[in-house]
Amino acid sequence: MRNSYEVAIKNWALESELGTQINEEIDRLTGGAMPCKFNGEGFVNLVRGTHETSLWKSCHLPVAPNPSGPICIEAAHIYADEFEPNSSIDKQLGVDQSIHQEVFDTLSRAGLLLANSVLIDDVNMVQKHTVEDRWRADAFTNRALGVLCELFSPDLDLVIKESHGFIPAKDCCSKLIKVAKEKGIKIIHDEKGVWLEGELIDTKDNKIRIMGKEDDPNYPSCNVLDFVAYNRKFKVASVAITILPIALKEQQKRVKAIFNLLGANPPIINVFYDKNARKEVYSWDQ
Repeated sequence: MRNSYEVAIKNWALESELGTQINEEIDRLTGGAMPCKFNGEGFVNLVRGTHETSLWKSCHLPVAPNPSGPICIEAAHIYADEFEPNSSIDKQLGVDQSIHQEVFDTLSRAGLLLANSVLIDDVNMVQKHTVEDRWRADAFTNRALGVLCELFSPDLDLVIKESHGFIPAKDCCSKLIKVAKEKGIKIIHDEKGVWLEGELIDTKDNKIRIMGKEDDPNYPSCNVLDFVAYNRKFKVASVAITILPIALKEQQKRVKAIFNLLGANPPIINVFYDKNARKEVYSWDQ
């Protein structure tokens, strides 16, 4: 398998500079031991049927990646409260679709086992509705979900509704505060949330927000919710690839800092792009 893998990569490397960079990171992260498929498809829909919330409930964070799982590529990151199915879909997906297609196609031609994931940020939608009219939020979210499933055929265990990560995210915040106290990291509380600050936090300002999404001090921050979403992926996947605008690079470094504080160094690769279509591959173990 290893020889076939090397031949496939060598042929594919001639086709895509971006693909070459990503593959080098995958190869280094996995020691060349990635599962391969050579049936011409390069895509897998995993066993379906896992209950929507069971993966969340069973999360003991951080989760060790599934060594025999596929490479997970995030195909879309949408905001349920802003989704308009009758408008241009591409502009609402949160992921540059030409880059997603390039990454997916080139890795597929290399014979690697792949799976699409989609993330729906439905927290704002949930916060706007009371328990009694939660059905309205669910209706908007399910409408968006239907469009995403039709476009990308994601495995059901890789369809992530961010609001479903609330409980493990709260647990994560408690764990982070405990770690911060043990390591002498400053814990800052104010009316907009909770921050951790200290030299051990490897971010631009040595600071991460752990509570306060949309300035709600009782809701976990985007950083922690992203941390939980990545862990959800690793219940299935061996490597996670996320394609994002370059403006979110520092935010991803804050999510990485959460993993590091909890003693984990996950196999995550970001592909950042700017408005001029310049691309940058960033591996989290750098």
